[in-house]
Amino acid sequence: LLTRLIHLTVAWDMPEKHDYSDHHCRRDCVRFPASRACEYNFTLEHYATLSYACFRCPDDVTDCERPHCVTADGRRRAVKVVNRQMPGPAIHVCQGDEIKVNVYNQLADFEGTSIHWHGILQEGTPHMDGVAMITQCPIPAYSMFQYRFHAATPGTHYWHSHAGFQRSDGVFGALVVRETTRTHVTSFYDEDLPEHTVFVQDWLESFSATTFSLHHHSMADNQPSAILINGKGSSVEVMGAMSDDMDMSGNAGHDSGMDMSETAGHDPGMDMNGHSDNDTADQMAANSSHIPRGVFR
Repeated sequence: LLTRLIHLTVAWDMPEKHDYSDHHCRRDCVRFPASRACEYNFTLEHYATLSYACFRCPDDVTDCERPHCVTADGRRRAVKVVNRQMPGPAIHVCQGDEIKVNVYNQLADFEGTSIHWHGILQEGTPHMDGVAMITQCPIPAYSMFQYRFHAATPGTHYWHSHAGFQRSDGVFGALVVRETTRTHVTSFYDEDLPEHTVFVQDWLESFSATTFSLHHHSMADNQPSAILINGKGSSVEVMGAMSDDMDMSGNAGHDSGMDMSETAGHDPGMDMNGHSDNDTADQMAANSSHIPRGVFR
């Protein structure tokens, strides 16, 4: 008996990776209260911090603002992101709007995913809550799923993956639902703009699954190495390296009459990067594995 296994593949044109900073639903909700249909495309994939999209970042800080440049804490590591951003695209809507998010799972390790809309009560649409294995099956790799619900709960919320370690590896973003009438709270500020959103997160120096496995077997701790604000920050290691760079330049703690060869604790045979004449190429690369001059706004 010959059995033939047929794989059915659904092909689609991959959407552009927008940040939706100019989305039509991102508006003054008091002036334009009428409900709108707000649609977004989320492409989830493996990515990397300080990728080629960053050009010379962090040495040229202006490059750190380039599209698809994920800086994190100034060290290279693998991440999982939506639309090559971290945080992912922010959703700013008005109360009563209909939100539609098409999630394209492009994870190359074939891991399933789901998106939870943290803070949205999902009254009438519990199947859109995005909790894998509870309200839905995970979205399989290389497939698409549409979330569709009304923004009934006003407030500053956020969306995040609810599968595996994806949230701590970069799959999250802001979800802000503004009221369509003025309240007593609006008297506390002059403007309520999308760019005022601040996203604070802790950050691990390696893939979360690696950190978990080592900690689970008592081989390392599971403490974050950095705090990021809107996806940018510096780790203790990077900040220490920056301090070392300042010392090497003679701007901190050195007598102005001393030359580089007389600086305490430095080998005269070392170059400006702290490399000895006897260092091998591999040692020099290892010593330069962090990015010491990062300045992230």
